[in-house]
This record gives sequence, C-alpha cells and structure tokens, in this order.
Amino acid sequence: MLLDTAALLWWMTDLGRLSPVARALTSSPARKLLVSAVSMWEVGTKMRRGRLELPVSFADFVTTVESLDCVTIVPVDLPVWMGVVNLEWDHRDPADRIIVSTAWRHRATLITSDRAIRAFYPDTAW
Repeated sequence: MLLDTAALLWWMTDLGRLSPVARALTSSPARKLLVSAVSMWEVGTKMRRGRLELPVSFADFVTTVESLDCVTIVPVDLPVWMGVVNLEWDHRDPADRIIVSTAWRHRATLITSDRAIRAFYPDTAW
C-alpha cells in the first residue's frame, strides 16, 4: 500500500481523519506501507510556506517516518519519471502524478482521499 501525502500526514498526526477503511488498512499488524519521496518534498514545502504546521520540525518529521519499521520511503527514480510522462491523465499537480506513477510502478494500492486520483487510478482505497 502507498500512502499519498494527506493520508501519510493524517496517519502520523490525526488517525480520525482517515476513513474507516484507510484506518483498518494502515493499522493491520502485517502492514507494509510505501511513501513516495515526493511526499517528503510536499510536506517540507507546505511547512516552509506556512501552509502546514506540525508539532515537530520538518527534519524531525522525516526522521520519524524513516524510523518506522512498517514504512519504506521509495525514491522518485527514472521508471517513476517515465511513468509520470506517460500517464494518460490530464492532471496538473506534479506531486499527484508522481504518487500515481509510484503506485503503478510498485503495483500498490493507493490510499487517498483525493477524488481525482480515485477516479483515475484503478487500485485505490479510502
């Protein structure tokens, strides 16, 4: 399973904002969660611009995510970039495109509340 940026933030800071399905999927003892490195960029950018406040610094947030045994941060590598370019999806948000391409590359269920992503990517959960 791959968490989009909002799902990651809610999973880390406010489980009540996740849907019951997303909460169940992310709380399973056998869970293996993926997070795109672009989500770290999104969080840092939002914090720097004052659009997101967390009780810890950005560096501490990243360190915490990296330290979780059930989470793997996956890089935005060449195959992901190739997938972004080849997506037949008229969606301008580059981070969303990268997250969808990452999910496709890893054949992962994408946990997202984003309706546009859910309408496009066939393997989502919310």
